[in-house]
Amino acid sequence: MTEAEETEEPSKRPLQTQVNAALKRLSQRDQKLLELVYSGMNASKVAEEMGDTPQNIRQRHHRLLKKLTAELNSHPAH
Repeated sequence: MTEAEETEEPSKRPLQTQVNAALKRLSQRDQKLLELVYSGMNASKVAEEMGDTPQNIRQRHHRLLKKLTAELNSHPAH
């Protein structure tokens, strides 16, 4: 944890901790998908990298976002 994070407002830290924990609970394949998507790769390139189809990548990405949102909403940060 950096010095800036240590002095960060406590109300913001729990959400960041929850997001990190939720991401770590994903499978390695799902973590890799999110890493590639958010590094700027389009669905076709991600599909090529992961040996899948662009449609499956888009669908999986959408489902992952819904899953993460539901998980975070069920355990709101204080």
